[in-house]
Amino acid sequence: MKPLLSIVALLFVCGAYSQNCSEANSITSVKKRRAGNTEYVIFTLKNPVTAKHEVTDAKPPFTQDGSGNTVHVKGCKFKQVKFNDVVWTCKIPMTSSGSPYLIRDVNSTGQFEGVISYVIGYRCSATSVVSYDYEDGDKYKFVVRLKR
Repeated sequence: MKPLLSIVALLFVCGAYSQNCSEANSITSVKKRRAGNTEYVIFTLKNPVTAKHEVTDAKPPFTQDGSGNTVHVKGCKFKQVKFNDVVWTCKIPMTSSGSPYLIRDVNSTGQFEGVISYVIGYRCSATSVVSYDYEDGDKYKFVVRLKR
């Protein structure tokens, strides 16, 4: 009976990760964007949002939460973005526009038990890295902005 329950639980989790997020308090997308000398990593969440987020300096090596597997992130400097108390059981698409130069990489390092984390790798030539948030209708945007 236990093996059957384990298989059912595994199928449930795998099925949940294959669906895009549409629930309130879930990350619906991550986008890298460039506009002139400014680049952005934009995390879009579905309102209403109760999640807490934080941005911290980070240093390699990076590991995947849970498995401990190494996560390779290109860059000279790094920021970790962590969301706590979010819907974590679905697929989060990542897109890019405008051929980012400063942003070298954005990789997921965790998606488990209400916590989702990413590491942003960027070039040493970035002169300013700031974060801010705003509401856009039924969406909440958390932005990490980099400038040359």
